[in-house]
Amino acid sequence: MTVAATVVMRASHRAARVTAAPAAALTSLRHEIRDNIKCFRSDNGSGECNNSIFLGLLGEKGITFEPSHPYTQHKNGTADRMIWTLNVKAGSMMLDANVLIIFWPEAIRTACYLHSLTDNRSPYEAFYGTIPKIRHLRQFGCRAYKHIPPAQRTEKKFGNRSSMCMMLGYVHNTTKIWKIWDFKLGRTGRAVECSSVVFDEEENAHTEEQTEAIEFLDTTDEVQTEEVQTNKAQTDRAQDETNEMNDAHGLENTSK
Repeated sequence: MTVAATVVMRASHRAARVTAAPAAALTSLRHEIRDNIKCFRSDNGSGECNNSIFLGLLGEKGITFEPSHPYTQHKNGTADRMIWTLNVKAGSMMLDANVLIIFWPEAIRTACYLHSLTDNRSPYEAFYGTIPKIRHLRQFGCRAYKHIPPAQRTEKKFGNRSSMCMMLGYVHNTTKIWKIWDFKLGRTGRAVECSSVVFDEEENAHTEEQTEAIEFLDTTDEVQTEEVQTNKAQTDRAQDETNEMNDAHGLENTSK
């Protein structure tokens, strides 16, 4: 049996961080198929899989590693076509929901999740042999009203009992928990997992006001970074001038 796994990873220079994603996917896959994995195939990227940490993990489990040859992208046809398919689906969902580009990892994960459940004969059905449940599927980017527990309410009796969030995706191996974006957590929001939630799939959660607020915070951070860099440059320049004056003064004392 040949199984293709899709893993979303951000670029990183640390092999340990980059290796964690495919290693976790490999462990989960071995647990679900309840059989030994004989071969692991990937492209020739040196950061994600072709590093000493991941190769050591494969060696411990007796799994051979088969990377494709450099400059032979045409041999990665299945994986490249799937990447293109997921990019198109994620882009369509983001445009329809009017969400910012910063949510692309969640859109890719959701697109992959939906792809595995929907088709004439879905990958889920081909792998597990059963028809997947789809009643829990919701519109990406729609409004999600998260229930606020009594202990977390600011007004015990007459305060809000729910908070408007945005639907982001799903949690693996469960159909009763969703991943949503809470706009009120942190400065610009935070992704959380929630089960007590009501969805309004007719309305998008991301409004123009929220977009402007996030862009304003990003601009503020850039301005503060520029100010810090400017102050550091001025401090370094003043320190250099002081050192030059001290050196000149030392030369004068030596000549005397």
